[in-house]
Amino acid sequence: MSNKKEIWKSITIDGKKPTVPYVVSNQGRFGVMTNGKVEVRSFKPTAGNYRYNTRQKGKNKAIFIYKEVAKAFLSKPSSKYKFIIHKDHNYLNDQVSNLKWATQEEHRAHTSQSPNSILARQKKAIIKSTHSRKKKKKTVA
Repeated sequence: MSNKKEIWKSITIDGKKPTVPYVVSNQGRFGVMTNGKVEVRSFKPTAGNYRYNTRQKGKNKAIFIYKEVAKAFLSKPSSKYKFIIHKDHNYLNDQVSNLKWATQEEHRAHTSQSPNSILARQKKAIIKSTHSRKKKKKTVA
């Protein structure tokens, strides 16, 4: 983590105050505010991201930490900026300094340059090249 002071901010879920006072920090951490102190919640990544599953008013809701950090600490330049990218392509680094709002085009370009995308394209090229052989023509007797 960085040496900068950790700042905590409350989050909203679907624009409403949650039933539990959830907070996120500029260091990409998640917690619950109780009696003026933050109880940090730690959990394992699910599907490549940190997310916290909660139940709000009878409905299950997944809180993606990187999205909440970006909403709390980064201002959206305009309404066309709907995506959040991890600058270093490390989806477990949810620090505010690693996040950026992006347009669909920027998001697509950034994702295509990720190490995982490049590796997948290379693997696909190898698979295609090893299986792509010309078939022999059958002669009609």
